[in-house]
Amino acid sequence: MLRIFITILLILPLCSFSQKEYGYFVSAKSSTGILLAHRANMVHLIQKNPFAFEVSVLRQNQDTSALSKRLKYPMKALNVSYFNFGNPDVLGSNFALTKTYVFPIFSTRSNLFLDYSIGTGIAWITKHYDKFENPKNNAIGSHLNSKFEMQFNVSHYLKKFHYGLGISFVHFSNGSIQYPNLGINCPNFFVNVGYNFDERKRQSKNVGLNKKDVFNQYADHTFSAELIGSVKEVSAVPLEAKRYPVLASRFSYVYRPGLKWGFETSTDLIYNEANRYYYANSNYTIGNTLQLGLYAGAVVYFHKSALFFGGGVYLYDKIDVAGKVYKRTGFQYHFSQRFYGSVAIKANFAKADYLEFGIAYKLIQSE
Repeated sequence: MLRIFITILLILPLCSFSQKEYGYFVSAKSSTGILLAHRANMVHLIQKNPFAFEVSVLRQNQDTSALSKRLKYPMKALNVSYFNFGNPDVLGSNFALTKTYVFPIFSTRSNLFLDYSIGTGIAWITKHYDKFENPKNNAIGSHLNSKFEMQFNVSHYLKKFHYGLGISFVHFSNGSIQYPNLGINCPNFFVNVGYNFDERKRQSKNVGLNKKDVFNQYADHTFSAELIGSVKEVSAVPLEAKRYPVLASRFSYVYRPGLKWGFETSTDLIYNEANRYYYANSNYTIGNTLQLGLYAGAVVYFHKSALFFGGGVYLYDKIDVAGKVYKRTGFQYHFSQRFYGSVAIKANFAKADYLEFGIAYKLIQSE
């Protein structure tokens, strides 16, 4: 990690920090917390308290657009982290690369900031389940996983340095691409310190929205169609674990009353072939495998990106392997006024069902 930190510090001066629309910062964070056993059969995984170290490069939007002002000059961060789970023989540790969005909640004239951050990325976990060499690890089934994190942070920004503390929640999962996948959940407390290449800009009050700004133009009402593909691995005892395809379509309506937030509802039609073989010696047909769900949630917009979260209920689910309620949390990137892509985790009661990869087209947009 020291080598990574030194490399970042050497690269940063080569970047163009003279652009007035951006401010740049580098930060180091150290954290410790607890490992949550969200299933009774995971208690044996808890030994010592986990700890982590992270280096971040942050870029603040400091332009005068309505979007930056309305969001109180938000930031994006690229993070490199090391996380030790406190159980080296079974869980090992992980290295992660994540992207985070930082939204200021409020700030003071003395440059004390309360920020809310949310982000995701990829993580490499050194120890995973193996029926011969590591059978006790019933949380993670693969080296490659996703990492999701949200946090609240209080920081004091001086002219050249900043420092602070906060709380965070971290989740690791492979989205059931490889069995098992109960996932790892860790609430943490952290302290951070960093260097400012530019002064952090603050906006204490919300400003009016220039909705006709060409770059940030959006519609109040949007109807979209989305195609989703994935794979899921299941192990129906006494059968060996095997991957099966997942195909889905979503027809959604989004009402966006303001610049930052939107509200979404959709119908989800899902063909999850893994459910067909969830139980050994099952005789389910393709028709039995179909699922029809009704979903509702929120969308948080950040320039061309968006984060979404919400829950749904199955109106039709013949096999019913995980109950009638499901959740979705994910990321969107809008390539144009019509097309956007998405990556999301679909879960049932804190256990990932599968990882979604989607492409969507906005059929109807209206003011």
